[in-house]
Amino acid sequence: QLHLEVLKNAGLTNSHTKLYFSLNEQHKSFAENYLNNVFSGKNLIAGICPSGGWNSKKCPPEKLAQIADLLKSKYSADIFILWGPGDYDDAVMIKKNMKADAVLAPETDIVKLGALIASCSFLIANDSGPMHIAAAVGTPVLSLHGPTNPTLQGPFGSNHEWINLEDLDCIICNLLECPRNKECFYDLKNEKIMQSVEKLLVKNHLIPDNEKN
Repeated sequence: QLHLEVLKNAGLTNSHTKLYFSLNEQHKSFAENYLNNVFSGKNLIAGICPSGGWNSKKCPPEKLAQIADLLKSKYSADIFILWGPGDYDDAVMIKKNMKADAVLAPETDIVKLGALIASCSFLIANDSGPMHIAAAVGTPVLSLHGPTNPTLQGPFGSNHEWINLEDLDCIICNLLECPRNKECFYDLKNEKIMQSVEKLLVKNHLIPDNEKN
């Protein structure tokens, strides 16, 4: 939006309100076939992605595992752990720390990862490339923010949600490494996160409004 505002000063206008990420039929078929082989198709598919360009942006795997277990318990969601280069160990740690079952995504390139994200019912992600890909392919996403400003770096579009621990004294520090103990994630209550998930699911008609509670 900021870049598009600059264009206005040059007399250029546009009406774009969405991001786009190109997926061809081969990519879509890959994702569809893979998910059909690992999930029954009866439940919501909750994507969990530990990616983050900075270490400070990465919600700890054990915290993501707790969130995944809550999604399984509350919504009977199938848990699909997505990952990219540098994320494999964190992805394995999420699965290992979970009480419920989860499926670890296969190694992919970025386009096939986009196709897998597009096949999820919704995604929980850090401020990261996969979070923005979710917004671009139309998958509702809840982004978890610590050092970055969600109003600037959050998911683009009204179908998505973001959350941070807004009253923490060091929130939106913009530091690449956390000099403390990642309180922005550890102290963010799971109850609050689940309330944001609920809001995400209701407004995207993934659960009926009268079943929120």
